[in-house]
Amino acid sequence: MKILYGIQGTGHGHISRAREIIPYLSKHASVDVLISGYNCKMSLDNTKVTHKRGISLTYDDGGSVSYLKTALNIKPVTFLRDINSVNPEQV
Repeated sequence: MKILYGIQGTGHGHISRAREIIPYLSKHASVDVLISGYNCKMSLDNTKVTHKRGISLTYDDGGSVSYLKTALNIKPVTFLRDINSVNPEQV
């Protein structure tokens, strides 16, 4: 069996949980990992990861989502190119 495990790369919480889950999944299947988002600096040790820029939320100094900064950081052409470049059969 093959699993495509997608992770939202905004912040570190999703990556932290994936570090715990991926080893269990890997015992039962071949796991390919795709991280979408650019606000994450953590890595998944010993795991091959495909990164796509995607769309990430941007936060202000108070910890709230900055809608303006988020909108300005969206690169729609890159986002659409990333969507079309991912073939789940080949990740």
